[in-house]
Amino acid sequence: MTSLLLSRKLLLLPAMAVAVSMTPFAQAQCPNTCPFPAPASDVPFFAPPNGEVPLSQFTSGDGTNDVVLQVRPEILQWIATNGGTIQVFDENGSPVPVLNQDNVSGEIECLPPAGVGVVATSALLKNHFLGTDQAIVTHWDSSLNGGRGGHLPDATDGIGAHRYPSSLSQSPDIYNADPAHRDDSIILDPQILADPEDAMYWFKTQDYALFSDGSETIANPEPASLHRPGYERYIGENWSLRSVSDLALIRMSDTSRHCTGLPVAHRNPTPAFAAPGTVPETQRLQSGLPIFQVVHAYIVEYEHPGTSGGAEDSLATFLIPPFWTEAQQNAYPVAFHAFYDIHDNTLGTGVGLLKDIGRLYLNHGEQAVGILSNGGGSTCSLTQQQSIYRNVAKLFDDASDPLALGLGIDRKSVVVTGGSRGATAGLALSSSPYADAYTFEADYVLASNPTTQPGDGIDNHQNPTYPLIQANGSIATGYAGGWKPGFVGAGGLTGEELALQTLYGSTDFVAVDANLANGSQAFIDELDAKRTRVYLRLGTHDTTHPFEHMTEYHEDLLSAGVRTRFEIGYRLGHGFATNACPTFYDLLERVATSQSPPASEEGTYHYRPDTVAEEHAYVGQQFDPVRAPVIVEAALNPALDQTFTINVSAPPGTRYEIQLLSLVDSSWFPSGAITPAPGEWFIPWFIGATPFTTTPGVEMTSTTHQVSVPSGFGFEGVWHLGLVYTYLTEPAAWTVGESSVPPDGPSAPSQFWFDLFDAGAVSYFGDLYGFFNSAVPLNHTEPVNGLLWVDPNNREAGNRTGGLSTDLEVALNP
Repeated sequence: MTSLLLSRKLLLLPAMAVAVSMTPFAQAQCPNTCPFPAPASDVPFFAPPNGEVPLSQFTSGDGTNDVVLQVRPEILQWIATNGGTIQVFDENGSPVPVLNQDNVSGEIECLPPAGVGVVATSALLKNHFLGTDQAIVTHWDSSLNGGRGGHLPDATDGIGAHRYPSSLSQSPDIYNADPAHRDDSIILDPQILADPEDAMYWFKTQDYALFSDGSETIANPEPASLHRPGYERYIGENWSLRSVSDLALIRMSDTSRHCTGLPVAHRNPTPAFAAPGTVPETQRLQSGLPIFQVVHAYIVEYEHPGTSGGAEDSLATFLIPPFWTEAQQNAYPVAFHAFYDIHDNTLGTGVGLLKDIGRLYLNHGEQAVGILSNGGGSTCSLTQQQSIYRNVAKLFDDASDPLALGLGIDRKSVVVTGGSRGATAGLALSSSPYADAYTFEADYVLASNPTTQPGDGIDNHQNPTYPLIQANGSIATGYAGGWKPGFVGAGGLTGEELALQTLYGSTDFVAVDANLANGSQAFIDELDAKRTRVYLRLGTHDTTHPFEHMTEYHEDLLSAGVRTRFEIGYRLGHGFATNACPTFYDLLERVATSQSPPASEEGTYHYRPDTVAEEHAYVGQQFDPVRAPVIVEAALNPALDQTFTINVSAPPGTRYEIQLLSLVDSSWFPSGAITPAPGEWFIPWFIGATPFTTTPGVEMTSTTHQVSVPSGFGFEGVWHLGLVYTYLTEPAAWTVGESSVPPDGPSAPSQFWFDLFDAGAVSYFGDLYGFFNSAVPLNHTEPVNGLLWVDPNNREAGNRTGGLSTDLEVALNP
């Protein structure tokens, strides 16, 4: 049999991340997601007249018996103290008489018509929408730039929309048709795209002025020729892609009310921060209200010197706790999260933060302010561009200054949460090493699967093992084919160089990792200087970076003296949830009540797959192995002659051998697999060893290999990846990894295989709304990546690599 060609590198690696479906840290509650549950609504939401805030559940009656609506007593008492009254309205906007009101129990009795929904409100507590010809702002006006839209402060249009019910929501239509099937050498059917030349571009700039930031004018609009992002020029820097309907905002409020009893009054930023007497009082951010106030999409204005891209602004939304009081300096700790589009963030993680802030108030009478940021761009950004550090410094200046927004925050008492880009942003902003960009001092950063070495990730790992890095090649370059090996774009730069230039303003992969990214020493030293605790939650099979990046980052944190908790999810991918403590709430509670953390919280914690709740929602079950399991990452769908990564992570000093095995028992093949010709049981591929370390507390180190299978290998088909290993610290024989034992039936644990395709066929990455697996003959010679959804055998998922975790105490399905 023809021997395999092997290109082996020992590397130090990360990767840029995209928005994928995952469970945010802020929503992981221990033990109860609704700590103070109020009655749930059992009829569809509706908007009370005149913008009034729904204070009770939405419910209906039979027309004969009284209906009891529940409102928290302190809300009723505040209304009475301030000269107001409780009103009940039905779904038609008609008042329903209140029969009895008990301000101690919070019960409101009324008798609505049969089958008609009702809710309790008060004229003193209003939203800034409905009855005012207003909506929550997006700062996007669809009439600008010749009908392609553009940034305009306080405008309320959107390319997409958040609506209730969610089935009516519209995703932003900013991508050219069928991007997964498109190539810059293909001229598409004009019926698909009006201008076939647009086929080479990833974004639909022929229809939308996606890089508008307000610097253009009617006489000088954003040019339609501006097809691509660039450094400090991202989509949605100071506008949101989606408008938000009234009922979507009411649903957010009702979720908070159900879990804490505390509903939400929604505010627009311009009137919210207006001087007293200049706007109606119910539109302003008010002191002493007994409910949450959320101020949406505040524009943080910052001009970045030396750039010609226009305004380098960002957006922030503020979650204001009950009984907040204006102009109290350094009074309120901060819960901070930065992630993509501001409205997506608010209606996602923002809901979880409301629960935690409400729980803090109800448990202890303590208050905290939530700050949500878009990181200076809805997409095409990793929130590590230079302007964002000074921009977020300006955000915290505004929020803490009594003469500016006057929110009274304490920028030295901050708890940060985030996953994926949110984790990347949270770490970066918490560790800003720039003397002129003092952002805040975080007590804790909870970071799930952050990017730490983007230069190495983009340069060396845009391959089928990490397909989401490849997908980002199109996003960051703006070219449909920007992810492809050998692609050359604007200025003669490769796709990898263009992607790095967009994100960091440099084409030097080594210098970016050394100086500008989370894994650089200056950033890590700043975490130590601020005494920030870093809690990492990391999947071993994440499609956005090699796990080696995470083991190296953990070792560097420990070496620098940063107090760290390292949670490893074996065979889990880009985001997983657990029921383990501490949760985000626990950390916020400690900061607000000045509690010290237990020393036992630090160290390494191990999780294995517990259940698959839905396609991309994984739950980790904690376990205590004798030592960290050996794990392998590899591609699921490489082609012949295509380079891909194999990453091995194990306790320091583990010697391993990777074996390639053909599956000759056709009865055991996965459905639809190609039956290989008879051959040897296994081919020893290569051996290696994980490095030793002198840093105390490191339980796992990694090595990375770049490999390929040559066309002359013989055939495509299904191949089995095997592993044997031994610990160099012990005089022991080789241990056979579970996956390398010849299969004895479908119940064999920890099986892993990959599909090896002929170089003339490709498996390709799907569009941004899902992943799918296919081998199709195309008129190309270069291989294309592919990676897919969960199948019944738990083989693979759209958010994780192929591979295995092997140990006597770990199985794929424990």
